[in-house]
Amino acid sequence: MSKKRRQIPESQKIVLRKHYCDNPHLKQAELIQWFKQTFNKDITQGQVSQFLSNTYDHLDDDITPCRHDSKWCCMQRWPELESALYQWQQQMEGKVSITGDLLQAAATRFFQQIPVYQGQELPKWSNGWLDNFKKRHRIKEHTLHDESGEVDQAAIAEQIVSLSFITYN
Repeated sequence: MSKKRRQIPESQKIVLRKHYCDNPHLKQAELIQWFKQTFNKDITQGQVSQFLSNTYDHLDDDITPCRHDSKWCCMQRWPELESALYQWQQQMEGKVSITGDLLQAAATRFFQQIPVYQGQELPKWSNGWLDNFKKRHRIKEHTLHDESGEVDQAAIAEQIVSLSFITYN
């Protein structure tokens, strides 16, 4: 009977990669033993090889926040854009209500302005991309209404003016 392979959280993959980076002389068998002692989990030689491969290089880069405590870390296709968009979202939070539509519009604006994307076809910014972006950056969408559920029309009008200024300047 073979052992069932278990998922390894991103945080443990990061620690494994760091340990190997600090100790490049270690063989994979030694890394397997170290991992077992450190995390009390078995991993295979194939998993060690995979986690040390270029496929997981993104784990070495902490510029963009990512949920390293999760088992799955979505790859970013446009890291420069996501970094700029996340910083913009953080600056705007509390000033205006950041909706999914606004994030997608801002993504388009940033994509057109970032030099590394010049000449590339403009992405569609699908709802799937938006959901994954919000998951990667732990962004929650909040609605603007009071306890009775009534919307403050004046606040919305102010935000529309503010948003048009932000997205078109």
